[in-house]
Amino acid sequence: MRCGQFGECRTYRPPYSKIVFRMGYKFFCMDGFEEGRGVVPDLRLGSDDPIGELASYINAKKQYNN
Repeated sequence: MRCGQFGECRTYRPPYSKIVFRMGYKFFCMDGFEEGRGVVPDLRLGSDDPIGELASYINAKKQYNN
């Protein structure tokens, strides 16, 4: 299973068999999802002070949303 496409796995046991397998039974289509790429983060932390950078990002989001 690939990230962002299948979810809510269930266990299946075919009758008269000892085989047990898990498989997702829901399919999700995510806007902007590209197969093999994954989900791009909202913020890339690339400084010497990642905590401060993250705090600034969160505070800016709070001010924008209020």
